[in-house]
Amino acid sequence: VPVNEGMWYQDMRFSVFPVRHHEYQSAFGIGLQGALFFSGDTRPIPEVINRFASHGELIFHDCCTIPNPSHASVEEIRAEYKHEQRKRMVLYHYESEQAGRSIERSGLAIAHRGERFVLKRRPSIDRETDPGQVCRLTGVAGS
Repeated sequence: VPVNEGMWYQDMRFSVFPVRHHEYQSAFGIGLQGALFFSGDTRPIPEVINRFASHGELIFHDCCTIPNPSHASVEEIRAEYKHEQRKRMVLYHYESEQAGRSIERSGLAIAHRGERFVLKRRPSIDRETDPGQVCRLTGVAGS
């Protein structure tokens, strides 16, 4: 289904936005205000996070341990984002389980294979099962 700046799904309005990748408009992220920000494949995008993840959203952000032209590195995550934003981040798309452990040792949270996140329409988001959930995201390490 083609979309532009947003889309409706199950009575929820999702924002869709371009992110930095190899080519102009070659990768996009998606967000649900108050619940979810998903970066897609991207370099650091602090201005996009400031615009689309300023209401307590859980931020799922692309990350790798070795800097490259397509993905944000751990060092860039630390340099480009505010402490408050990093506290809400769950990093994914890292190179391997070993890279994931390295990212965790640096004090950042990662998505683990099979992990489920319960997302709510309010800024208070936890990882516990809640019958009032809106949607679920399954973390896949090293994808």
